[in-house]
Amino acid sequence: MRRFENKTAVITGAARGIGEAIARRFIREGGRALLADIDEDQLRKTAESIGEGAYPVFVDVRSSDSVAAMAKYASELFGQVDILFSNAGIMASSPFLETPEEQFCDVMNTNAKGMFLVGKAIAGLMVKTGVKGAIVNTCSSYCNIVSAGTASYSASKGAVLQLTKVMAVDLAQYGIRVNAFAPGFVDTRIAAKSLSDPNKVERLKSQWCIKRPSDPSEQAAVALFLASDDASYMTGEIVFADAGWHIV
Repeated sequence: MRRFENKTAVITGAARGIGEAIARRFIREGGRALLADIDEDQLRKTAESIGEGAYPVFVDVRSSDSVAAMAKYASELFGQVDILFSNAGIMASSPFLETPEEQFCDVMNTNAKGMFLVGKAIAGLMVKTGVKGAIVNTCSSYCNIVSAGTASYSASKGAVLQLTKVMAVDLAQYGIRVNAFAPGFVDTRIAAKSLSDPNKVERLKSQWCIKRPSDPSEQAAVALFLASDDASYMTGEIVFADAGWHIV
C-alpha cells in the first residue's frame, strides 16, 4: 500500500520499539518522516537503516524549547506536517508507598506533559499552514486497567486518554483528527526483563485473550490506520490493541 504518498509526519520516540516500527511502515507506504528521540546515537542508526525518507532530530519532549526547535525544523524541512505520531514515553514501576517523587514527576513530564507540548507545537503548525491533519497519540492499556506498582505510569497514561479527547474536541474546528491507540504488552526493550521471567509471562498470558505479546509492527499497523484516510470519520477514540487485556 502507498497510503501516505507525498505525506509528511513527525514521529517522537522513533529510535526504537513502536516508534521505530511506525517510522519504517510509514516510509514504506510512501511518506517522509522526521524521526525524533532523546537517544541520538540509536536514532541515527535507526534513520540510517531506514534510509531515504527518514530524517533524525534530537528532542527532549519534556522541554518546551526542545519541542519548539523540533517543530521549527519540521517546518523548514517539509513546509508542512500532515501527521503527528506522538509516541515518546517511558515506564517506571514501584509500590505506591515506595514511589519517589522524582520518578512520578519524570514519568508524568515525559508521557503527559511531553504529549501536551508536542501536540500543541505540531497542531499549531498544522493550523498555521492550513493542514487538515491527523494526530495519533500512544496511550496504554494501563489507562484503563489497574496493576500494582504502576502509579506513575498508569496516571500518565490516564492523562493521555483524557488529553486525546480534549484535543479532538478543540482541534475539530481546524479539521484535525486526534485519536490514540492503547498497546498492551509489546515485545520491546522495555519489556525484556518481564519476558525473561517465565513465571511472569505465564501470569500475563492468563490475562490475555491472545496468548502472546505483541510485535511492535502490530502496533504500528493500528497507528497508521488511525492516521490514514481509512479512519477519516474517527476522532477522540482510544483503540485498544492489547490482546483483550482490558476486558478480561
